[in-house]
Amino acid sequence: MRKICFLGLSGSGKTCYLYAASHLLHNGIQTSVGTVSILCADSGWSSELNEGFKEMDGKCPVWPKGTDKGRTKYFPYELYIGGEKKLEFEICDYRGGVFKETNDEARYEKNTLYENSNCIVVFIDAYTLIPAFKLKNEESVSQVYMRGNLEKKSYSDAISELNHLKVIINEARRNISQDTPILLVITKKDILLEDELKDAINKLKSHMNIFFSEETPNPVGITAISLG
Repeated sequence: MRKICFLGLSGSGKTCYLYAASHLLHNGIQTSVGTVSILCADSGWSSELNEGFKEMDGKCPVWPKGTDKGRTKYFPYELYIGGEKKLEFEICDYRGGVFKETNDEARYEKNTLYENSNCIVVFIDAYTLIPAFKLKNEESVSQVYMRGNLEKKSYSDAISELNHLKVIINEARRNISQDTPILLVITKKDILLEDELKDAINKLKSHMNIFFSEETPNPVGITAISLG
């Protein structure tokens, strides 16, 4: 079974994306090769995904709690094209807190994380990039955080998180094969204007330059998503 790892610090949007993507792909997407559907292969995990999506989709959205103290979850999926099963795979939603711990249990959890991974997906939220890269003026930054009902991050906090993510990605790179792709995903892109998003992508690529050099063996890419 193929394995996709979702990595990121607590609150980066990993679980929100998993809930929304599972709901969308469960219904199927029309393509030139037929209807592409992805179904959770376990009724228990499917129920959790459905409940999570319903809470996010309500009049008063309830967002998943951060995963500092939670647990890593393994969701089995099946890919169908035109009604025919083509692939079985597993998405590992790793708790963000594991990357802040140094005990033996955390080290073992990270070792199993990278083992036999076919793709590493790293989530980075736009609320971290705004102060880290100074994408907005002070007044706009305050308004964005107020609308999101979030405590404003300082430059030092935001840049420290990005530096920590760089270490996490490098740790993953040392423990996966050279042909395993790594995808950086900017979440909550709807809080950025189009020019700000382009600036964020360029500055993130520059900040993570060791992964984008010609000498980097793994394929690495950047994309941006939102639930809106």
